[in-house]
Amino acid sequence: MKLYINSYRDRYISHEESINQILDDFVAACAPLEVKIKGDFNPRGNVHTVIEVEHHKDK
Repeated sequence: MKLYINSYRDRYISHEESINQILDDFVAACAPLEVKIKGDFNPRGNVHTVIEVEHHKDK
């Protein structure tokens, strides 16, 4: 998991896009009924970013 998360360090994508990609990869690998992922990023340009995404399996 640590290596997977660290692989995003050298990618030139936004915080939102990285969290959405992590959610998509997790859902594809594990097929959970529900999942919530929270990305809490260190300040960048003096802006603290927190992004939360959720997935709910359709019934």
